[in-house]
Amino acid sequence: MRTQLIVFMLVASSWSQGAVYKCTQANGRLAYQSHPCDGTARAEVTDIVQRATPKLTTAPAENEENANEGSKQKSWIDKRAEEREARREERKKDHDERVQSASDQRRFEQLIFKKQVAIGMTREQVIKAWGSPSSSAKEVTAEGEVETLTFTKFRRRMYTGKNEAVLKNGKVISFKAD
Repeated sequence: MRTQLIVFMLVASSWSQGAVYKCTQANGRLAYQSHPCDGTARAEVTDIVQRATPKLTTAPAENEENANEGSKQKSWIDKRAEEREARREERKKDHDERVQSASDQRRFEQLIFKKQVAIGMTREQVIKAWGSPSSSAKEVTAEGEVETLTFTKFRRRMYTGKNEAVLKNGKVISFKAD
């Protein structure tokens, strides 16, 4: 019994309260050690219960090539992270555009049913809402193709006014409804 107590005390004494020093070396590598960092390294101290385990230290670079490999690895990892973030942003943008397009499509269908036009509609949607245009004028500019559709309105064979829709590159940019 007494020997068991002595063995237990010896094992327990190998566990001691201490500090771990997290040192950032000049080449950017991290080292975890039980003693304070040298003068050139930046230190961060953490109190923990140390167990009888080997020190967690990193070996210094043996030559310049090993140091450069670490920076290449880091730049490769950073590059992969940036590529993943760019793909994630592109997927989010594509998703948002599809959701917006579906929302616009539904809104446009409701407006067509009410015989109304909205900015962003296509030429075909305007024709579905207002019927065949009585006249159409196209103009090609540096910014793209501009088309003006004019719709003459009649009620019981009497002229009641006209509607106009101006389309740029196939989408309504302005309209006037009487």
